[in-house]
This record gives sequence, C-alpha cells and structure tokens, in this order.
Amino acid sequence: MKKRFILISMLIFTLFALVVSRRAWADSGDVLRVVKVGEMQRRYEFHRPDNIEKTKALPVVIAFHGGGGNPQSMRKLCGLSAKADKAGFIVVYPYGTGRLENQFLTFNGGECCGYAMENKIDDVGFVRALLDDLASVTPIDTRRVYATGLSNGGIISYRVAAELADRIAAIAPVGGPLMMESIQPSRAVPVMHFHGTADENAPFKGGYGKGFMGKGGVTDFKSVEFTLNKWIEANGCEKTPSIEPLPDKTDDGMKCTRKTWSGGKDGSEVVLIEIENGGHTWPGMEPPMAMLGKSTKDISANDLMWEFFQKHALPAPSVSEAKSPAKYSPPSPSLEVTELRLDWQDAKRDRQVPAKLYFPKIGNGPFPVIIFSHGLGGSREHYEYLGRHWAGCGYVSVHLTHLGSDDSLWKDVPVAERGNALKKGAANLKNALDRPPDVQFALDEVTRMNADEASPLKGRLDLSAMAVAGHSFGGYTALAVAGQTFMLPFLQTKRYHEPRIRAAIQMSAPAPTIRRNLDEAFGSITIPIMHMTGTKDFLELLPQTTAEDRRIPFDHMSKAETLLVNFTDGDHFIFSGREGLPGAAERKEQDAVFHRLILASTTAFWEAYLKENSAAKKWLLQAGCKEFLSGKAHYECKTPMAESSANPNAKP
Repeated sequence: MKKRFILISMLIFTLFALVVSRRAWADSGDVLRVVKVGEMQRRYEFHRPDNIEKTKALPVVIAFHGGGGNPQSMRKLCGLSAKADKAGFIVVYPYGTGRLENQFLTFNGGECCGYAMENKIDDVGFVRALLDDLASVTPIDTRRVYATGLSNGGIISYRVAAELADRIAAIAPVGGPLMMESIQPSRAVPVMHFHGTADENAPFKGGYGKGFMGKGGVTDFKSVEFTLNKWIEANGCEKTPSIEPLPDKTDDGMKCTRKTWSGGKDGSEVVLIEIENGGHTWPGMEPPMAMLGKSTKDISANDLMWEFFQKHALPAPSVSEAKSPAKYSPPSPSLEVTELRLDWQDAKRDRQVPAKLYFPKIGNGPFPVIIFSHGLGGSREHYEYLGRHWAGCGYVSVHLTHLGSDDSLWKDVPVAERGNALKKGAANLKNALDRPPDVQFALDEVTRMNADEASPLKGRLDLSAMAVAGHSFGGYTALAVAGQTFMLPFLQTKRYHEPRIRAAIQMSAPAPTIRRNLDEAFGSITIPIMHMTGTKDFLELLPQTTAEDRRIPFDHMSKAETLLVNFTDGDHFIFSGREGLPGAAERKEQDAVFHRLILASTTAFWEAYLKENSAAKKWLLQAGCKEFLSGKAHYECKTPMAESSANPNAKP
C-alpha cells in the first residue's frame, strides 16, 4: 500500500504540482477559507469578480485540481478565474488532502485516488460544508452551482454530482472518468465530459495507462463509454446521440466532435466533447508539461462548459417551499482563532483603552469588525465565549476595557463592600461619558491597523462592515454609538452617533434614567439592532430597571429592523457568566443552553447585517429564528414599514 501511494504521488505530482510557482496566497482579490468537516480542517480558495456589485448573488463553479496538485496549479492550468471575470461567476478552488499540506493532494472519488481514497476522506461532506460556508461570506445563486476538474478533479466532480445532486446543478469533468460502480443521484444531473482519445494517463478506453516516467500506471480507470452510459441511464436520456463535428480552427492534428444524448429527465442531457488525438490536457489552454500530451486550440473548454452550465439550473422551489421559512442554520466556528492584547493610548483624551482582539489565524478576509463593550465591573478578558465564537465564524471581535467602570472597581475591595463600590462606579457620570468615545477610538485604531504593514490584520478587515455589541453598561454603550438620543435635565439632549457602525447587539441595557420622549430617544436609531434580555433580568444593585423595562429600546425603535430575544427564566448573568457569584455551579448546565442560543442567534444577526446573507436575514425576519428559540425564548421582530403588525404586543 505504501509503495502504491508513493508511485501515485510521484506520478501525479510530476504531472501537475511541479509546474507552478510556489506562493502562499491566491491571486489578488482571492480569498482563502477554512471549514471543519468532522474532525478535519479543510481549505478552499474562491475568486469573485471585483467588477460586480458584492451584494449580487452569482453562480458558482467548483474547480477541483488533479491528483497531486493544489488550487495554485489548477488556477494556472484551467484559466477559469479569467473566464469568471468576463462571464460573472464565482470560481472555487478546493484543496485535496495528503500527507503534506500543499503537495501530493488528492480527492476521494470512490475508486480513486491516492491518500484521500485510502483514508476514506469525506470529500462530499467537504463540498457541502464549503458551499454552506461560501454562502455565509458572499451572495451566491444556490440554484446555479456547478463542478468541473481535470483527472482526479473530474473524478470527484462525478462523485459530488452523484451524491450531492440537490446542490450541484451540472458538471463538466475533463479527462477524469466516473470511478464508482453504480450511481443513484437524487435527480437528473446534466453532464458535459471532455476527453482526448490519446490520453495516456486516464485512457479514453479505460485501463492503467502510462504511469511515472512511462512505466505502467497504478489505477485501473473506467472508460469514457462506461462513464457516459451510467449517466445516460441515470438521467433517462435517449440511447442514440446526435453527432456534430466542431470547427477545425487550427492545424494541430486534432479534431473535436460533440456527441449529445438528449431527452433526459427534467431537460437533462449528457454531452461528450471528444478530442481526436488530444492528451491529458485542458482544451484551449497550454499544457503545463509536454508529457501530458497535446491540447487543442480548436475549442475552449471554459467557453463550452459555461455555455452548457447556463442552460441548466436546479429546479425552482415549489410554491409551498417558497412560502416556508428560509432553510438556514447559523454557522458554527470553522476557523482557528488567535488573540492579541493591545494597550491603546488616546492622546486627545489622555486616556488608555486596553483591548483584546479575537480574529481568524489565517485567511485574507476581509473580515467584519465587532467592537464589544463589557458591563459594569468587567474587562476585556470577559465574554471570551462570544469573541472566540464570532472570530471562528469569520469576524474580528475587539473587546475593550473601559477604565473607571472596569473590574478595578471591585477587585481589591473587601467582599462586603463590593456592591457599594459598583454602585459608585455606575453613578459616576464620567464613566458613562467615557464609554462611547472609547468605542469610536477603537474604530480609529482598527482602521489604522488595517493599513499598517506591521499589523497581523493588514488588509484583512472589512471597514465597511463594522458593528458594536455590549452587555449591561455595555448595552448602554452600544445603543449610544448606534444613535440613541439621551434626554437630559432642562429639556436638553445628547447624542453619540457613530456613522461607521452598521448594526448593533445590546444585551440587558439599563432603561433611561429620564424617560421623556422615548419614541424620540430610540427613534433616532436608524441601524438594525438585536435586543437581548431575560424574563428575570433584574439587578438589586440597580433597581431602577425592571425586567419589563429591558424591552423599552425595542418597543420605541421605529426606523430600522429591530429584533427582541427574551430568554425564559434568563437573568442578568446568562450573558456575562457568573464568575465568583453564588450558585454558579448549579446554573452551569442551564447557562450552557443559553450560551448556545445566544451564539447562534447573534451570529445569524451578524451574517445578515454585516455579511449581507439574505438567507440569514429571512431566517431572522420570518419564522426561522422564532422556531429555533421555541420554548427557550420569546422572539419578536419588526421592520420600519410594518412594526405595528409585526409587534402587536408592544408596550406604550
């Protein structure tokens, strides 16, 4: 077995991987992502045309590299990124697996190939997770997802079509046959297959072919005839094809013929582009090595497959499906997270603003930014569960310490006196006035880091997608920078509006001390807000705000989409944790349930309003989130155009 793997690796790596330059990242504008499949971390890169509005949902073409290759070799070999820029689709380059991180990589196509086959790697599950993750970071047309690839890449294209037919609309393998004895796709999947009759690596008629340095191959490939017959039968196509010679544009000793088996179920078809005397190459592109054989310039595989793909899409959802709540699940963390502590100095205010940043260890991003504000007596070290989760889902979470209202209020104070110390901190007006400018200064600092060559976040931040979140006193801070108007004595008002903030989450914010003109106070907020509280969210330390009062901001917002999550039996500490509090051990299991719900619903909110994920937004505004929280929380939502009907229980 070991000898077999070495031979395969030497052959395939020689064919594909040695012909490309080594580099750490994709072409300019490309993005590297990491997803978790079982216990494995899997990677993919994607290229989205930068000349198309980023909110537009685009078709997707998954381009699998050949055995022994990697996304860099595939990008150079196929030229699909250039085609994507012209035609307007996203091209995805998955990484296979192997003993080395970036070389000798293969995909498990059934009876081939190498490491992935021998270790039974779940590449179908990888593609499913990849598509879910891709949809969470950029809008995609889920009815128009396609697959292609050369050699082992073509082989895995056939497998995902057979086992993931509900996600893959059509495929166009090149020089790679079906390597499964039987297939049972859940729907008819249109197929376009490219293959050279002189392919000596994956022979047109099947068999072992030519291996490393002209020696015998180690894989018994299925034939093109076997492959097409399986799909003609599965799709219910006619048994006799129409045959069309394609124009012979160049004097290269090759001719191309198009054979089409039409009449399949749901308009499906099977098409063979047969290249007479063609090798193990990508039609229309220069072969990376002469030993792979000749590559015709009579046709362009990219042009023909894109023309084919445009004819085929997944069936539109039925009327009942279209009216049902959006099928969406909040993402789970899939990225490795690192952290960085900084002690920023605001020279204008002569004030230190300590910060702890959680962010993905690898990946170009750009990642949206969340500034988190702690509650009274907290610090940047608290709420780690939120920071790590959000960062693992592709965000940068910046946790501040607000000096004066932080844990220095109580840490060196006798236990019996800590309550009074916290009350004094809350009553100190300077602490309230310092907090919103701390957030604004943090926004300045992350903007600076994004441009700083020495920063680990250089060029990785999405400065057009920044948000604020906070708990308790931090909830006040979040509402302040979101645009709340504060009513002051003598009919005066004060407003901190930070235009760089696109969305906010506030947890357990205290009710305004002066409750005058509440519609004006919260009607001045014009960005989406998620409000979170609990039915037992009351603090004896600050009795002026009852549990019922916690919903005041939600009830009086009117100019933006507004959500309320009110956890059944949730108290003030379900958001922050209970370090040092009585009963912490007894509440640990119940708090873990609350944390799971908090993480899921808040991440969906960020997906909807920072990453513009339409499925997440529908899930929040329709019945999806309400059903998810059923029995654990009361959920309400309202929009500017229909808040009265969406929220019939609003309090005056």
